[in-house]
Amino acid sequence: MCWVQLLSHWLIIDVQGSTIEREASQKEHAKVSPTLKDVDFVNSGMALYISENDKMKLMGILTSDTQVIRIL
Repeated sequence: MCWVQLLSHWLIIDVQGSTIEREASQKEHAKVSPTLKDVDFVNSGMALYISENDKMKLMGILTSDTQVIRIL
């Protein structure tokens, strides 16, 4: 889950890396603070910028996770 602060509001995006059934419902979009999903993030045109250090940490976690999946 990714929480992004835009001005004085928080934008919550539940990103799981899939676009299959990963769009917030109309009911969710109507909320004051909706939790958006993968398709909503892609369609928004927003980008996520992280430092090189955080990028390396994230890549390490992803590499570790994918190695576990390969073993299964």
